[in-house]
Amino acid sequence: MSTVCYVDFENLYNSLENEYGFKLTDQGYIKLKQFLISEFQIDKASNIKLFAIWDFFQHVKQQIALLNIGLIDTIINASNSTDGKIVVEALTNSKEHNHIVFLSGDGLFLHPAIYLSQELGKKVSFVALKKSCSDEFIKLGFPTFYLDDLFDITGYQVSSDEKSFENTQALSSDLEIILHKVVHMVNALKIKELAWIGVAHQVIDMRKKQGKSQTPFDKVSNVLALISEGCKNGVFIPGKQPHSTKTGTQDTIKLNEENLHVKKIKRIVDNELNQGV
Repeated sequence: MSTVCYVDFENLYNSLENEYGFKLTDQGYIKLKQFLISEFQIDKASNIKLFAIWDFFQHVKQQIALLNIGLIDTIINASNSTDGKIVVEALTNSKEHNHIVFLSGDGLFLHPAIYLSQELGKKVSFVALKKSCSDEFIKLGFPTFYLDDLFDITGYQVSSDEKSFENTQALSSDLEIILHKVVHMVNALKIKELAWIGVAHQVIDMRKKQGKSQTPFDKVSNVLALISEGCKNGVFIPGKQPHSTKTGTQDTIKLNEENLHVKKIKRIVDNELNQGV
């Protein structure tokens, strides 16, 4: 019998970014893996299972894969799909493990945890941020470990573990212009995937109409470089699709709906549209 840890990666990533403005660096993921293995006596790294819609996290997937831990794609882009997948996995595979650890601050895991503990006799623990449902986990008697303590987070500061975090940088004003336009285009066209080259031409045309055609909005190549920067920053999800001329494929982007900057711009655009702008 052994211990398994189910990591709600979307909750981990988004909570750190939304609550503290941090992303984990390579060192941060290594530290998290080492903590889970040593604290819960996990006998093999593959028993640490990270769940996410990985299309949204392509910018970090490769570095995490190097840790040889389990990456499980929840695939379906629907509300709570990742949480539901974790619950199904935990209940389905419960016979194989006597200790089940949930790394998530989501209260949705309370009822499955109670069932696993009281009905199936499993030991259940939680790892979460203090700014989460951790108080509810503790009230019900589940051992709860704080990520705040692991990474020395105090308020909005990191006290001594700076190497584990990457501060989320503000977007450049040029990239923010492109993101703003992309959100408008997605809303107007009612499609999720846009061609890089199409976005570039649309942005340049928009700036010309505004009388602002100076660098970097004077050349398609400059705008494409900014789109590439957005892909690296996790703002856009890169992809490919058949070219409309059937002469090959073309580079495409989708909005990364989980990215903090995307959420911010979408709120701004929604307000603009509601005001009839």
